[in-house]
Amino acid sequence: MRPNRQFRSLAVRIAALAVVAALLVASGSVASAALAGAAHPAALPTGRLVPPVGTSLLGAIVVKGNRTSEHAMWDGLEAGAGNNIDLAQVMYSWGQTLPSWRESYHLRHGRIPMISWGWATSTDITSGRYDSYIRRTAIGIKALAGTIFLRWFWEMDGKALASYAVSPSAFKAAWAHIRAIFASVGATNVVWVWTPTAYGFDVGRAQQWYPGNNEVDWIGANGFNWYPAPARGSAKSFAQIFGTFYAWGLSVGKPMMVAATGALETSDPLAKASWIKNIAATIRTTDPGIRAICYLDHTSGAYDDPTLVVHWELTTSINAINAWNSIAKQSVFANAH
Repeated sequence: MRPNRQFRSLAVRIAALAVVAALLVASGSVASAALAGAAHPAALPTGRLVPPVGTSLLGAIVVKGNRTSEHAMWDGLEAGAGNNIDLAQVMYSWGQTLPSWRESYHLRHGRIPMISWGWATSTDITSGRYDSYIRRTAIGIKALAGTIFLRWFWEMDGKALASYAVSPSAFKAAWAHIRAIFASVGATNVVWVWTPTAYGFDVGRAQQWYPGNNEVDWIGANGFNWYPAPARGSAKSFAQIFGTFYAWGLSVGKPMMVAATGALETSDPLAKASWIKNIAATIRTTDPGIRAICYLDHTSGAYDDPTLVVHWELTTSINAINAWNSIAKQSVFANAH
């Protein structure tokens, strides 16, 4: 999962990364090979919650329910994975009270909580409209007995959320406003994760929304293999989906996270299982800078098609869950936390 050679100068490195990014758009498989041999710095970034060298954190997002149902889901995941689930991501809408009982529960069981905090209109945040809510949330998180990941307003670069995001400058101002309130109450146990879409990197849009190195601890991306969902294109490997994000992330020098991902079953009963196994192979060989991944272990819809229901769950087949349990026990994940 580690070092390769370092470019002699920043100019050469940036030029090489630009070439890699172009290759990734044209051909995912060719780009992965180029990236593996040319773009890795001598030492990948370190920081809070970054796992040991040669490893990556493994996580999941499960359906929210009550204590009994969620405890059962996590117990089942942990049992199959050999107690190697490092991240527990919980998604909250803007306005909900957080943290909830879930974060303390996960900390007690040795998992790092990751709070995904939903969106509000960027300009409303900077106006001070939500300051009291943000402050209460920050105080609640500060009181937790451990360090957590927090990602506010994921996929801000997507067209479906444009009215909330407003503009890159408005979003970045809102991000800084929230962080400043957290700092004012001393909530230093938060590791901030910025997460646009993987596709946004492919088309050059996501990069415009980056708040800057001083405001972000980890950079992330959400991306899925939508095949064979209608009108979603051809099948894509994990490496192809996140290739451009990965090249850009190396140039920024922050730890990288795949914050939400998944694959669908196809007519090939082994396709989804193979896709899941490829996650470990990719991180172990060509993309060692990805230091954490979270799998979306439930159904979802699509922003652009409310009628579409897709099944990302690990339990869609015995092959899929066996593949997940298999990668969880590989050294790239098993020794991470």
